[in-house]
Amino acid sequence: MSNEEVRSLKTIDERGWRTKIIDITWPRSEGADGLEPALQRIRQEAEQAVDDGYCLVLLTDRAAAKDRIPM
Repeated sequence: MSNEEVRSLKTIDERGWRTKIIDITWPRSEGADGLEPALQRIRQEAEQAVDDGYCLVLLTDRAAAKDRIPM
């Protein structure tokens, strides 16, 4: 997808369509042990988004950095 297409998905709010953006990174300080809790958090956030009426869930690793590990 192009950056423009991703931006469109992030900001859609039309005819009931809304997007929930979920960060899929976790602290590097947690190492490999941080993966399972991060997966649980992502699952919970996605379930809550559906419960809250979001139609789209966008997973992003944009927060990846020296201190944040992307999935």
